[in-house]
Amino acid sequence: MDSSPSYLTDVGATLTATAVSVTNIAGERNEALSFTGTINSYFQISGLTTLGSSTTPFSIALYISPNVLSGTIVHISMYKNGTAGWCLPFIGFASTTHLAIQIWGGTIAKYVLGPILPINSWTHIVQTWSSTSGLSLYINGELYAHDSTSTSYGASGVANYLTLASTLQAIPYPAGGCSTTGVLGGLGYYNGLVDELRVYSRELSGLEACALTKY
Repeated sequence: MDSSPSYLTDVGATLTATAVSVTNIAGERNEALSFTGTINSYFQISGLTTLGSSTTPFSIALYISPNVLSGTIVHISMYKNGTAGWCLPFIGFASTTHLAIQIWGGTIAKYVLGPILPINSWTHIVQTWSSTSGLSLYINGELYAHDSTSTSYGASGVANYLTLASTLQAIPYPAGGCSTTGVLGGLGYYNGLVDELRVYSRELSGLEACALTKY
Protein backbone atom coordinates (compact mmCIF):
# COMPACT_ATOMS: atom_id res chain seq x y z
CA MET A 1 0.00 0.00 0.00
CA ASP A 2 3.02 2.22 -0.27
CA SER A 3 3.68 4.61 -3.16
CA SER A 4 0.42 4.74 -5.10
CA PRO A 5 -0.45 3.52 -7.70
CA SER A 6 1.87 0.48 -7.32
CA TYR A 7 0.03 -0.93 -4.32
CA LEU A 8 0.88 -4.61 -4.84
CA THR A 9 4.31 -5.99 -4.00
CA ASP A 10 5.84 -9.41 -3.38
CA VAL A 11 2.98 -11.36 -4.89
CA GLY A 12 3.36 -14.68 -6.65
CA ALA A 13 0.26 -14.42 -8.81
CA THR A 14 -1.30 -12.27 -11.50
CA LEU A 15 -3.27 -9.75 -9.51
CA THR A 16 -4.63 -6.29 -10.15
CA ALA A 17 -5.50 -3.60 -7.62
CA THR A 18 -7.91 -0.68 -7.78
CA ALA A 19 -8.11 2.21 -5.32
CA VAL A 20 -11.11 4.57 -5.41
CA SER A 21 -11.51 7.72 -3.31
CA VAL A 22 -8.72 6.85 -0.90
CA THR A 23 -5.83 8.93 0.39
CA ASN A 24 -2.26 7.83 1.01
CA ILE A 25 -1.13 9.06 4.41
CA ALA A 26 1.52 8.17 6.98
CA GLY A 27 0.80 4.68 8.24
CA GLU A 28 1.99 2.20 10.81
CA ARG A 29 4.66 1.19 8.26
CA ASN A 30 5.48 3.80 5.64
CA GLU A 31 2.16 4.73 3.99
CA ALA A 32 -1.41 3.61 4.68
CA LEU A 33 -4.75 4.03 2.92
CA SER A 34 -7.39 6.30 4.45
CA PHE A 35 -11.06 5.45 3.78
CA THR A 36 -13.98 7.83 4.19
CA GLY A 37 -16.65 5.33 5.28
CA THR A 38 -18.75 5.65 2.13
CA ILE A 39 -19.76 3.12 -0.53
CA ASN A 40 -17.33 4.49 -3.13
CA SER A 41 -14.22 4.68 -0.93
CA TYR A 42 -12.49 1.31 -1.28
CA PHE A 43 -9.46 -0.73 -2.34
CA GLN A 44 -9.96 -3.93 -4.33
CA ILE A 45 -7.76 -6.86 -5.40
CA SER A 46 -8.88 -9.41 -8.00
CA GLY A 47 -7.73 -12.93 -8.86
CA LEU A 48 -7.48 -14.44 -5.38
CA THR A 49 -7.90 -18.15 -6.15
CA THR A 50 -7.11 -19.30 -2.61
CA LEU A 51 -10.14 -17.54 -1.15
CA GLY A 52 -12.32 -19.29 -3.72
CA SER A 53 -11.22 -22.79 -2.69
CA SER A 54 -13.06 -24.78 -0.04
CA THR A 55 -10.00 -26.91 0.75
CA THR A 56 -7.08 -24.46 0.66
CA PRO A 57 -6.20 -22.82 3.99
CA PHE A 58 -5.78 -19.05 4.04
CA SER A 59 -4.74 -16.14 6.22
CA ILE A 60 -5.54 -12.44 5.98
CA ALA A 61 -3.41 -9.97 7.93
CA LEU A 62 -3.59 -6.18 8.21
CA TYR A 63 -3.23 -3.18 10.49
CA ILE A 64 -6.28 -0.99 11.07
CA SER A 65 -6.78 2.33 12.81
CA PRO A 66 -10.54 2.96 12.89
CA ASN A 67 -12.17 6.35 13.25
CA VAL A 68 -15.49 4.65 14.00
CA LEU A 69 -16.13 1.11 15.27
CA SER A 70 -18.51 0.10 12.50
CA GLY A 71 -18.51 -1.14 8.94
CA THR A 72 -16.92 -3.90 6.89
CA ILE A 73 -13.14 -3.98 6.71
CA VAL A 74 -12.63 -7.00 4.41
CA HIS A 75 -15.34 -8.10 1.97
CA ILE A 76 -14.93 -11.18 -0.28
CA SER A 77 -16.99 -11.67 -3.44
CA MET A 78 -16.95 -13.56 -6.71
CA TYR A 79 -17.97 -10.43 -8.65
CA LYS A 80 -16.37 -7.02 -8.92
CA ASN A 81 -19.48 -5.19 -7.69
CA GLY A 82 -19.34 -7.06 -4.38
CA THR A 83 -22.73 -8.72 -4.68
CA ALA A 84 -24.68 -11.56 -6.31
CA GLY A 85 -23.55 -15.14 -6.75
CA TRP A 86 -21.31 -15.42 -3.66
CA CYS A 87 -20.22 -12.72 -1.24
CA LEU A 88 -19.56 -12.28 2.46
CA PRO A 89 -17.90 -9.79 4.81
CA PHE A 90 -14.90 -11.56 6.38
CA ILE A 91 -13.59 -8.93 8.80
CA GLY A 92 -15.49 -6.02 10.32
CA PHE A 93 -17.38 -4.67 13.29
CA ALA A 94 -20.46 -6.30 14.78
CA SER A 95 -23.44 -4.23 15.93
CA THR A 96 -21.96 -4.38 19.44
CA THR A 97 -18.82 -2.59 18.05
CA HIS A 98 -16.71 -5.71 18.70
CA LEU A 99 -14.29 -6.69 15.95
CA ALA A 100 -15.32 -9.98 14.33
CA ILE A 101 -14.13 -12.40 11.67
CA GLN A 102 -16.22 -14.94 9.79
CA ILE A 103 -16.38 -17.43 6.91
CA TRP A 104 -19.23 -19.03 5.02
CA GLY A 105 -19.81 -22.47 6.48
CA GLY A 106 -22.06 -23.67 3.65
CA THR A 107 -25.43 -22.92 5.27
CA ILE A 108 -24.59 -20.19 7.79
CA ALA A 109 -21.74 -17.79 8.46
CA LYS A 110 -19.41 -19.10 11.17
CA TYR A 111 -17.79 -16.34 13.20
CA VAL A 112 -15.35 -15.51 15.98
CA LEU A 113 -15.94 -12.41 18.07
CA GLY A 114 -13.00 -10.19 18.97
CA PRO A 115 -12.44 -7.24 21.30
CA ILE A 116 -13.67 -3.66 21.20
CA LEU A 117 -10.70 -1.86 19.66
CA PRO A 118 -9.38 1.61 20.48
CA ILE A 119 -10.15 4.26 17.89
CA ASN A 120 -7.44 6.27 16.14
CA SER A 121 -4.85 3.70 17.17
CA TRP A 122 -3.16 0.90 15.23
CA THR A 123 -4.21 -2.71 15.88
CA HIS A 124 -2.83 -5.71 14.00
CA ILE A 125 -5.36 -8.36 12.98
CA VAL A 126 -4.84 -11.83 11.53
CA GLN A 127 -7.65 -14.13 10.41
CA THR A 128 -6.67 -17.72 9.65
CA TRP A 129 -8.67 -20.73 8.51
CA SER A 130 -7.93 -24.37 7.70
CA SER A 131 -10.04 -27.51 7.51
CA THR A 132 -7.98 -29.03 10.32
CA SER A 133 -7.72 -26.11 12.74
CA GLY A 134 -10.85 -24.07 12.06
CA LEU A 135 -11.13 -20.30 12.41
CA SER A 136 -8.67 -18.20 14.44
CA LEU A 137 -8.31 -14.52 15.29
CA TYR A 138 -4.98 -12.99 16.33
CA ILE A 139 -4.81 -9.50 17.82
CA ASN A 140 -1.42 -7.77 17.94
CA GLY A 141 0.37 -11.08 17.47
CA GLU A 142 -1.50 -13.07 20.13
CA LEU A 143 -4.28 -15.61 19.68
CA TYR A 144 -7.44 -13.91 20.88
CA ALA A 145 -10.18 -16.39 19.92
CA HIS A 146 -10.49 -19.71 18.13
CA ASP A 147 -13.35 -21.88 16.85
CA SER A 148 -12.14 -25.41 16.14
CA THR A 149 -15.59 -26.42 14.84
CA SER A 150 -15.47 -24.05 11.85
CA THR A 151 -13.70 -26.58 9.65
CA SER A 152 -15.98 -26.32 6.59
CA TYR A 153 -15.65 -23.41 4.18
CA GLY A 154 -18.34 -23.11 1.53
CA ALA A 155 -16.21 -21.22 -0.97
CA SER A 156 -17.29 -19.70 -4.27
CA GLY A 157 -15.23 -22.10 -6.39
CA VAL A 158 -13.75 -19.27 -8.47
CA ALA A 159 -11.06 -16.62 -8.03
CA ASN A 160 -12.45 -13.97 -5.71
CA TYR A 161 -12.28 -10.22 -5.25
CA LEU A 162 -11.12 -8.81 -1.93
CA THR A 163 -12.47 -5.34 -1.19
CA LEU A 164 -11.32 -3.20 1.70
CA ALA A 165 -13.65 -0.78 3.50
CA SER A 166 -16.77 -1.25 1.37
CA THR A 167 -19.25 -3.96 0.45
CA LEU A 168 -19.97 -1.97 -2.73
CA GLN A 169 -23.36 -2.94 -4.17
CA ALA A 170 -23.86 -5.89 -1.83
CA ILE A 171 -27.37 -6.40 -0.52
CA PRO A 172 -28.63 -9.10 1.84
CA TYR A 173 -29.32 -12.70 0.89
CA PRO A 174 -31.15 -14.00 -1.10
CA ALA A 175 -31.63 -11.02 -3.43
CA GLY A 176 -27.94 -10.15 -3.62
CA GLY A 177 -26.33 -13.32 -2.34
CA CYS A 178 -24.60 -11.85 0.72
CA SER A 179 -25.50 -13.70 3.90
CA THR A 180 -26.55 -11.84 7.01
CA THR A 181 -26.57 -14.94 9.22
CA GLY A 182 -23.27 -14.01 10.89
CA VAL A 183 -22.39 -11.02 13.01
CA LEU A 184 -21.24 -8.91 10.04
CA GLY A 185 -24.55 -8.70 8.23
CA GLY A 186 -24.79 -4.93 8.12
CA LEU A 187 -22.91 -4.71 4.81
CA GLY A 188 -21.59 -1.28 5.75
CA TYR A 189 -18.53 0.83 5.06
CA TYR A 190 -15.35 1.31 7.09
CA ASN A 191 -14.11 4.74 8.13
CA GLY A 192 -10.44 4.71 9.05
CA LEU A 193 -6.97 3.58 8.01
CA VAL A 194 -5.61 0.26 6.73
CA ASP A 195 -1.96 -0.70 6.35
CA GLU A 196 0.18 -3.74 5.54
CA LEU A 197 -2.53 -5.94 4.01
CA ARG A 198 -1.24 -9.48 3.39
CA VAL A 199 -3.10 -12.50 2.00
CA TYR A 200 -1.62 -16.01 2.30
CA SER A 201 -2.59 -19.34 0.75
CA ARG A 202 -1.77 -21.11 4.01
CA GLU A 203 -2.61 -20.97 7.68
CA LEU A 204 -0.14 -18.79 9.54
CA SER A 205 1.20 -20.15 12.81
CA GLY A 206 1.06 -18.19 16.04
CA LEU A 207 4.75 -17.40 15.73
CA GLU A 208 4.22 -16.07 12.20
CA ALA A 209 1.27 -13.93 13.27
CA CYS A 210 3.41 -12.49 16.04
CA ALA A 211 6.32 -11.88 13.66
CA LEU A 212 4.12 -9.71 11.41
CA THR A 213 3.85 -7.19 14.22
CA LYS A 214 7.66 -6.95 14.49
CA TYR A 215 8.65 -5.91 10.95
